[in-house]
Amino acid sequence: MKLEPHSGMVIIKERMTVNMDNERRPVAFATYWVEKNAKALKIVQYPEKIYRIKELGENICWMD
Repeated sequence: MKLEPHSGMVIIKERMTVNMDNERRPVAFATYWVEKNAKALKIVQYPEKIYRIKELGENICWMD
């Protein structure tokens, strides 16, 4: 995957729990990349499917 950088872009990597056991202990995690100021990221190369959300006028993709 490749992003097109722009002035002022700050990318943050976050690790979050995606699944817990019956005792509410984390058992599965995922890593997410986000822009610190919630700016859209322009992807110039991505090997997986990109989904279009017509109602929002946005595209999303899963970046593992």
